Amino acid sequence: MTLKGIGESRAEDIIRYREQNGGFQKIEDIMNVSGIKDASFEKIRDDITV
Repeated sequence: MTLKGIGESRAEDIIRYREQNGGFQKIEDIMNVSGIKDASFEKIRDDITV
């Protein structure tokens, strides 16, 4: 929830995705999470580390 534009629901989606699929291999993999597409990714890309 510390990422710009990521609320509680989306944060839970990210955690659930990681629990089911393992960690992200590259930052673009976060777009595999439901609801995170190009516009959302562009807002948070500089704050993501893998």
